[in-house]
Amino acid sequence: MAAENPANVPEVAPLDVGQIDPASFAKDQVSYVYHLSHFSTLANAVVMEGENRGFIDLKVWRRPKDNEPYNVRVLENHASLAFFYTEKRPWNPYWGDPAVKVRLEAVMDFWCKSQHTDGRFAEYAYEQWSLAPTGFGIKFMGETLRRLQTSESNGGPTIDADILARAVRATEKAIQILLTHPDLLRHATNFSNQYTGFWGGLMAFISAYPNEEIFRAFFEKVETFRDQLTSPVGYHYERTGCDWRYTMQTHRSNMQHLWHYARGTALEKDIVEMERPWADWLAYNAVLEPDGLYFTINRAIETRTTMPGFENWETPMAEHLPLAQAFSRSAEAYEESSIARWEKLVQTWPSVGPLEMYSPHIFENGRNGLKWLPSKIDRDVARTQLPYLAKDRFIHFRMDDRIAVHHTFVRRPSYYAIFNAGEMICEIQRYGLGLLWHPKMGSVLQTQSREHGPWGTASVDGEIYEASSFDAKIAVDGNVFDPTPGQHNLSDSEIIFEYALGAIGQKTVRFDEEEIAVTVAYEGRFFEHLPLLVQAGDELTSENGQIRLQRSGSVMVISFDSRVGIDVKPTDVAHGPFELKHVEVSAQNHLQYHIVFE
Repeated sequence: MAAENPANVPEVAPLDVGQIDPASFAKDQVSYVYHLSHFSTLANAVVMEGENRGFIDLKVWRRPKDNEPYNVRVLENHASLAFFYTEKRPWNPYWGDPAVKVRLEAVMDFWCKSQHTDGRFAEYAYEQWSLAPTGFGIKFMGETLRRLQTSESNGGPTIDADILARAVRATEKAIQILLTHPDLLRHATNFSNQYTGFWGGLMAFISAYPNEEIFRAFFEKVETFRDQLTSPVGYHYERTGCDWRYTMQTHRSNMQHLWHYARGTALEKDIVEMERPWADWLAYNAVLEPDGLYFTINRAIETRTTMPGFENWETPMAEHLPLAQAFSRSAEAYEESSIARWEKLVQTWPSVGPLEMYSPHIFENGRNGLKWLPSKIDRDVARTQLPYLAKDRFIHFRMDDRIAVHHTFVRRPSYYAIFNAGEMICEIQRYGLGLLWHPKMGSVLQTQSREHGPWGTASVDGEIYEASSFDAKIAVDGNVFDPTPGQHNLSDSEIIFEYALGAIGQKTVRFDEEEIAVTVAYEGRFFEHLPLLVQAGDELTSENGQIRLQRSGSVMVISFDSRVGIDVKPTDVAHGPFELKHVEVSAQNHLQYHIVFE
């Protein structure tokens, strides 16, 4: 097909809000309003002449510095163009619009030309072929091709047959390389979200262009490869460790997309079983605050992004994963919020806010379609099965089999604590006491990743020893425990961690029935850091060798056995109901402190 003369290509018209009745949006279509309102700006940013014809020259999707013609991920908004071009709705004036058609064709043409001969795509530099742009490329192109095929089958708008055929061939080629290329598969075992990214797109593609060979190869790959994406600890690998945000957002989006097509097929069981360990892992690491409105996370171990907590986390697979229902909104709450959003739209139309990000994820099949949620009764029952709510005493231990990092979960009637130790995966992590929770007070201590608020011991030069790998000797009920990969329920008694502080100190952390006791022996002056979580209405005091945090009629007391300096500092870290207070304790040669609840 010959390129259109730019002079003959009309602009995509701005949305005439006066011609649209906001009440014509169904409750599950309200999410499209923002994208519809700014659609013409996106569409008119498609370059229509020159060597970069088809590139979307608008910095609203990937990072601004990466908005370059070599970055095929910028082109993922072809899914947005395809949606409005093919979606016949009373509120969509762009259905069948010739100005949208020619731009969609240009973007798809540019996408095909950007592909390596073996099927891969690039993101951060020319010819830097990699997994993410290839995998996510199929996520979105699979949906675009499905929409176009469905539209044609229904007698709706179509595009140039040659461009469509080339996009189909390019998609098939990319899928084949994703299933077989050793470098992509190796990378996938460290960055799982980049591999599950194409699964839903593949299923969308073969729903429009049935291909038993592709489906069989994909089914076999999921069966044989899914365990390589997940640690025996339970997390899906991200930078070889656990990253809450990537798994709870990007990977969740991938699986929701896939589930729309996989539910009820031969894939269903494998997908559910892939997510079961993750739901169990989350249940140990995310503690529910007493008001039931927020979960605080063991965030110190995150490897890539930042996520200190969340209000809810939903997956349609929770239908088959009862424990995952604990983190979800109830079906009743979702219905109420949907009605409220629709009513707000009608009342405030056409106010939608300025253009900032324009993400094509909203147009994945499954985002606004199939949505399974538990009833409030079932959600509340699931919450009672969270480990630290189901039992008031246990010691549970988990260790990865690639890197010698381990996590210990200690429950006693008066507290729940998480202790992270072993080999550091990346520089942003912080180990030691990661999270401390009380049944009535909720979370009271949370180690932050990076430099924001660590727990641990530091030299006068500021070196925090728990910011590096440390090999802790573990004793359970007086007996040495030799860590091995996997999951272990330990003897329900005292557990002690002992480890070196560089070459000049030693630290012992003991979890007893009613207290946590910490002892530091050190040559010279040093500092102990305590990252405390404080809510509005709390009373935090420091006097007479004690730190007292009072909340909800209970008190956490940190008492020191020797004369120390205590400095309570504000921070700029806040999340959920909490603000972080950084307590710095200065000591000389020796320090012992006890954490108890009254």
